[in-house]
Amino acid sequence: MKKIILLLFFLVSPYFIFSQWGYLNSGWKKNINSIEPVDSLTVYAVGDSGLIYKTTNGGTSWISQNSGYPDEKLTSVFFISNQIGFITGSNGLLLSTNNFGLTWQKKTISTSMNLNDIYFINATVGFIVGENGLIYRTDDSGNSWNELNIVTTFFLNAIHFPDEQNGFITGSNGTLLKTNDGGLTWAVMATQTNQVLNDVFFINKDTGFVAGLNQTLLKTMDGANSFTPVNLSYGEHFYSIECIETEDCYITGNKETIIKIDKQSQSTLLNGGGTKTINTIRFYNSYIGYTAGTNGMILKTCPVSDFIASSYTLNLNSTGNVTFTNQSRNNTNGTWFFGDGASSTEKNPAHKYTAVGDYKVELITENQSTCKDTISKFIKVINTQGIEDEIKLNAIQIFPNPFKDKLTIELNVNNRSITSLEVITLTGESIYKSQLKEKSVEKIFSGSELKKLPSGIYFLRIETAQNIFFRKVIKL
Repeated sequence: MKKIILLLFFLVSPYFIFSQWGYLNSGWKKNINSIEPVDSLTVYAVGDSGLIYKTTNGGTSWISQNSGYPDEKLTSVFFISNQIGFITGSNGLLLSTNNFGLTWQKKTISTSMNLNDIYFINATVGFIVGENGLIYRTDDSGNSWNELNIVTTFFLNAIHFPDEQNGFITGSNGTLLKTNDGGLTWAVMATQTNQVLNDVFFINKDTGFVAGLNQTLLKTMDGANSFTPVNLSYGEHFYSIECIETEDCYITGNKETIIKIDKQSQSTLLNGGGTKTINTIRFYNSYIGYTAGTNGMILKTCPVSDFIASSYTLNLNSTGNVTFTNQSRNNTNGTWFFGDGASSTEKNPAHKYTAVGDYKVELITENQSTCKDTISKFIKVINTQGIEDEIKLNAIQIFPNPFKDKLTIELNVNNRSITSLEVITLTGESIYKSQLKEKSVEKIFSGSELKKLPSGIYFLRIETAQNIFFRKVIKL
């Protein structure tokens, strides 16, 4: 009797998270100035002409919400919970919602100047910055706002806190303000530039970036006491920056530019060459992010495909079934191709292979954007001589078994020689492979080759010019 053993060998195609972004169909023509993902599916976008749009399905469709102020430019949106959010705008406009954005009410704030950004460091303490050096603070979850002492008269564009004590504000004429007491007081820091600084993001209290016009991108590693220019060969004007948990940072600008800078300060152009400007970028987590800009443009990170199999060693004569588990992220659906002409759109399909061969399994995922991601892994079905036949033929002997530090493999068939040996774990992982230069009917393994193996059960894959044999061995 012969047995066919189904072995799964996985070769994973490399991919880079956020290597691509896809365009969403917003259906608008107005400029979007700020975007805020509240959860994995709910996102708010605000912009010119009192624009407020919301999606609850990750960007497949968007619904308009009434701001009540069609003549105002909405500049920033921030939610402190799924239910409670705030929007800033031109001419001192401040809106809030406490019902998941169903309705928005105007809040009282003692200015008619433009408000450019809003940021909360926790559920109760928040800040607003605006033109002519305006800084407002709330200590009661946005119910009331108090103006802080002005330390500059330049326009302030953006604010960010890496923790509840340390915060940074950027503005025109190279302005950078810093606090280390939770925003009670602010000090002017030197940036050695007079460019407009549009955004700021600090990974921690020491390491951060500021981005601005005319390719201005500065990095500090000492809490803004000194800055080093980051020289990029692409991009002209930068408008927004955000970093994720891996300390990869993403910068957006005109010409639909998206640039990634990794922890080692290596930069990659992810998107560009268009005619629009990306004004804002925000991430919900390390793999779901959104950008938005002029003429209603919105982009979303592409899906990341991945899957695992239920087992790495299967006996085709037993069942031959493989169950695949979809571990993809940021995707809405996926299509499987099993390499034998069959396919499936199930999330976690099961499949049965019925013939010997090499099969390439592909999973193609997509989300609400225009991009897709593919991952491929391989299944190899091989035909080996059955154990009963091998015993009858007495073709191969392995001794001692169990073994400790010496193992002999001997062929008892004329005109056959061992050409390669492979040691495979019970989970199908190849941990040792040797192509034998001197072909022999006997091979003795001893010493360091075997001492490196932990105690346990292994399969030996022994190849000759005519056959492939499998033997189970036990290491003491």
